[in-house]
Amino acid sequence: MSIIIGTAIWLLIVLLAIANGVLRDKVLAQLLGKKLALPLSGISLSTLIVIVASNTIHFTGLSTFKGFINLGVYWLSITVIFEYTMGLFVEKKSLHEINQVFNIKKGNLFVLVLIVVTLAPPLIAYYKELY
Repeated sequence: MSIIIGTAIWLLIVLLAIANGVLRDKVLAQLLGKKLALPLSGISLSTLIVIVASNTIHFTGLSTFKGFINLGVYWLSITVIFEYTMGLFVEKKSLHEINQVFNIKKGNLFVLVLIVVTLAPPLIAYYKELY
């Protein structure tokens, strides 16, 4: 797999995640309230990840289960790094504030997003018989 292609696909996911967050904060939270907007945002982002992965996975050139697992772990790793880097250095949040994305009790489904971003490559590749 070209690391460049894998990263390019992930960057597309990041752009959609940012748009999803803006939609959540500017529209859904206003219409439905934050309590409902937050989990809906997690579900919609997870859906977007599956759609992007389904339509781009063949560009990776991967052909083995291990390769697709590695891609999922790579996406997971850079997603977590991105989340903490943006939180600490751009948004100036504390670690405690950043860690709240893992708080399912408050309706945040970022854990679901991480599971989906990790498992989408191998599961979609299996479904599409790419290995």
